[in-house]
Parts: sequence; C-alpha cells; structure tokens
Amino acid sequence: MFVFLLILTVFHCSVSETLFGTQTFRTSLSTQTDLLQKLHVQIVRYLVSWNQLEFHGKSQYQTWYLSNMNKDIQALTQLNIKIILQMAQTPCWASTTPNCSQLYYRPKNYSDYADTLSFLLQRYGNNIYAWEIWNEPNMKHSWLRPECQSNEGVCPRPATINDEWMDFIDLIAAREYTQMVKITSEKMKSISSNVIILAGSLAGSDVEYLNEMYRSGIKSYYDGLAMHPYTSSYLPGTSQYGKEYGPEECFLQTRASNFWCFKTGVEKIRNYMVEQQNETTKSIWFTEFGFSSFTGWFGAGLQGQADHLQQAIHIIQTEWSSFIHAACVYEFSDGDLIDNREGYFGLLYRNFTMKPSGLVFMNRNSSTSNCTICL
Repeated sequence: MFVFLLILTVFHCSVSETLFGTQTFRTSLSTQTDLLQKLHVQIVRYLVSWNQLEFHGKSQYQTWYLSNMNKDIQALTQLNIKIILQMAQTPCWASTTPNCSQLYYRPKNYSDYADTLSFLLQRYGNNIYAWEIWNEPNMKHSWLRPECQSNEGVCPRPATINDEWMDFIDLIAAREYTQMVKITSEKMKSISSNVIILAGSLAGSDVEYLNEMYRSGIKSYYDGLAMHPYTSSYLPGTSQYGKEYGPEECFLQTRASNFWCFKTGVEKIRNYMVEQQNETTKSIWFTEFGFSSFTGWFGAGLQGQADHLQQAIHIIQTEWSSFIHAACVYEFSDGDLIDNREGYFGLLYRNFTMKPSGLVFMNRNSSTSNCTICL
C-alpha cells in the first residue's frame, strides 16, 4: 500500500498567478494524467464521500476507498498538481437523519466530522494543499435538518432574502455550519498549525449567510473562503430567454441577482469581507465555477460555454489576481447520459475528447501580476 508521510511545511505564495484547475467525480483522476497535463491543470478539487469512507461506523475506514484515494493522490502528487480535499455526505451512524435515506442531514456530533478529516490529514499530510469543509451548506438540500422533518429536512430561507426558486437555507444553518468549521479547524490545526482550512463553500454570492458566519465567530477559524460563483438564465422577453448568461451580466430587477451573478457577485462578497470584516489579506477560492454547454434550458451551448469561460478567466487574471487564489472549473468531463444542464459542464466530452471550453482552459493566458496574498 502506498504510504504518505505527514511533512509539516508552510505554504507560501511563490507565484503571482491564480491557480487554475478542475474537479471530477465521474472518473478516477489517476487514469487521466495525460489529459490533466495537456490542460495544464495546476490544482484539483478532490471529493471525498464521508458516507463511503466510513460507512460501517466510526473509525471503520473502508480499505477499498482508501486504496482508490491512494492511487489518485499519488498520481496528482507526482504531477505536482495541488489538491483541495473536500468532504461531505454524512454516514447514517453519524447523521441526524430519521431514516438514513439522505446523505446531507447535518451530523449529530460535529466532532465526528472533525475526527475523520483529522485522520485523513494524518494519513496524507501535506500531499493535500487545502481542506474544504462541506459543500454548499447554504443551499437548502445540502444541509438538511431534523427540525424541518415535516418538510423532508428542508429549512428554506424567507422569500425576502432568497431567490425566485427558494434555493437557499435559513440562517440558523449558518450558525450550525460555523460551529462544525470551528470544531474541525481546531482539531486539524492541533495536528498541523499550517493546515489551510477553506470554509463557506458558498453557492453563489450569499452575503447574508456569510455575514451570519461572521456573527457566529468564523473569522479566526478559516484561511480562505470557498465560493461557487455560477450565473442564472436570461429573463422572459429577451431574445435568449432560458439561456445561461455570461460572467459580466446581471439582471438587477430579479431576486436571483442577489446570488447568481459572476462579476458583481464575487465583488460583492469581496467588498463585504474587506469593508465589513477588514479581511484585506484573506483569499477567495473558486472551488467550483463554470458554464454548461447544454443546448436546452439553462445552457449556454457549446460555443457559449467557451466564450463565457474565456471571459471569466480574463476577469480573474486581469482584475482579481490579488485575491482569487484558486479557480477550479466544474468540471473535468461531461456527465454520462445526463441530458440536462448538469451533464454538460465538462471541459471534455463524455469520451474525454476536447471541447471548445477545454481549448480555452488549456490556452489560457499565463501572465502574472503581483501577488498580495500569501498563505
């Protein structure tokens, strides 16, 4: 079995450019090393299912799952690709779920989540560049709660501070999530004081949720804000009604504009952090961002996806390089037999041939600017 050593070192910002990368849960990255190199991937968001890793009980780690992790992490490490490890999906034994049918009920004891990430830290050490706590906990289906069991665990936010589809969870969840981050951060930093903790994993530009995190004491417990700045669709009455709009567009007359705008949304989050919380040196990490090439509802089409991605990369490199530390495109390849928007976010087709968006990513401008945030 491949053995990883815990080597405690300090990460410094040695290059000024944002790290660009991708993520996938559809294929083992250890089998795609040639394509990762061809795309010039610098960082990968690596997803861990807590449920699969520790399915049978606390500290009962599945050997097959660890074996697969070993192969992927070894392959990425040998390519000098940095890794963001993100863990979600609560196993039944640790969950507040009433019937074990859902993986996104909050844990009963946040220390169980902290213990599992700490186990992975001790196992893989600084082969992992950063550790992301959960995935999109501000979305109503990503942090289910027994208090809302009559609504299948969903606790939506009031409409006045939600989008048109009531996608976002109430702010009690922000307090709960912050508590889990604090417990996990303390545990992991007791093992390695230099470990990089990414909190938030926010879907969209959810300032209300982030503000509640700060009110709950998050400030000294995380090192970078994880964010997923997606966009919404064109409005009825427009020539492109139903199509996904680009990174520089935002329709302010909609409630969705409070969450689903790329450029204005990211700058709103950044301005809040700097002006309201004096977080002048804390970086933002796009652990997901991207556009869909789906030609139907809520897609941009093949060329639209490439154009949107090119615009987004240009903004990141020319306007945001001082505070966007990493930008991971969702995702590596299109989904298998998923004939909707979700199945077409890939840089590659399902057969792993290059899409126009993949060419954009591969040929992105490599120029750099002065880095003001060092980790």
